[in-house]
Amino acid sequence: MSYATHEADEGHAREQVRARELVSSVAASFGAQLRGALNPSLAVATFIESGPLPTHEAVQRWFTRAAPALVITSLAIDSVQIAPYGHVAAIYPLVSARRNATGILLGGDPGGGHDLFNASSVLANRRQAAIQALTTQQLHVEGPKNLLSPLTTCIASANNICKYGQFALLSRVPLFASTTAAADPWSLGYRWAAAPGGPPLGPFTNVTGCDVVRSAATGASLCDTNATGDGRRFWGFFTIIVMWNQLLELAGIERLGTEYKWSIARSVETSDGTGAFPLVVV
Repeated sequence: MSYATHEADEGHAREQVRARELVSSVAASFGAQLRGALNPSLAVATFIESGPLPTHEAVQRWFTRAAPALVITSLAIDSVQIAPYGHVAAIYPLVSARRNATGILLGGDPGGGHDLFNASSVLANRRQAAIQALTTQQLHVEGPKNLLSPLTTCIASANNICKYGQFALLSRVPLFASTTAAADPWSLGYRWAAAPGGPPLGPFTNVTGCDVVRSAATGASLCDTNATGDGRRFWGFFTIIVMWNQLLELAGIERLGTEYKWSIARSVETSDGTGAFPLVVV
């Protein structure tokens, strides 16, 4: 009996070690795949902050050329978006293997693309994450959450009930550019080229509700001239849509199989500072 118990204990210990090694391997792979999918943010931030004067016309030309290369950085990337002053103005690709219609998230406010700061939008839950990214001046990841699809139908009601699409992570990095002028030196009345069949977008010359976002350094709105205290002001956002199921597949989540009980949980940090508890997502 003593021998049998000893053997059982040793077997249990070996299984624990194996399980720890396996989950550590999958976790490391998940982290590497996620970092790879977020890498294009650095290229865009560098162009806006350190490249030529980032007029909207120049940025659209650059984005049109660069977006295909940014998307193929990772198989988990569904699309990339550029949003001057928080208005989604360009998306690549407009059509993908996962989306069979054009214009995702481009529609919205009259005279422009979807406003990430607009609290009255059916996508108002994006506002808190946009403000968080702008306040911290860091890349911010939402999700995994339901992604509104081009086929989304919204019922006109107090709750704006919508039909959602697939799960995705939304990575959003705030872009800042140098400026010394009080007037907007970037848009100059520029209208962004439209998606096929749609009207031109813009001009985008202001940010809805940006006054609530204040610089810790100066106390000024981050949309004001030199609000960061180092000669920069908010230019807009760059967003990467990372498909959740594809990310899990690339990370090798199937290696956990059915032999163990396992879960993936989000960290306790939330976009609006409330409801701080781990959220199991798988």
